[in-house]
Amino acid sequence: MPIKEKIKILNDIKKECLKKSNLYKKRYKKLKKRDDITDFTTSILNASSISLILASPAIPVLFIPASICSSLQFIISQVQSKIDMKNKYNHHLTTSYQYENLCREIVVVLSKNHLTNEQYGEYIEEINDKISLIQDSQIL
Repeated sequence: MPIKEKIKILNDIKKECLKKSNLYKKRYKKLKKRDDITDFTTSILNASSISLILASPAIPVLFIPASICSSLQFIISQVQSKIDMKNKYNHHLTTSYQYENLCREIVVVLSKNHLTNEQYGEYIEEINDKISLIQDSQIL
């Protein structure tokens, strides 16, 4: 295979890596936003529960909404810990960075003009191995 075709293959791989990096960044932002909203909700429920408990000696009926807020906060926090959203969105961010680093590496190699046909072939194999490693560690 001629060198120009191998350079085209590397450019195509670079474009695909950029697409995947952007995809994983979008997933990271979406999951992080959901997790932040969940954290905020549990904080509001916790603060409401504490406020209602402190006010309940004066108005005993407030024990009911206080226990409801406390129960909801507990349920939400347990579901959040079981889903493990933080690990998922951190993994998506890591995968995005891995694809970005691979793109940078390809750009550096493409900027070298003195590589031989064999060296390009070896580098394409190396890149494919790295992509396989990234894909093996991905969370879908």
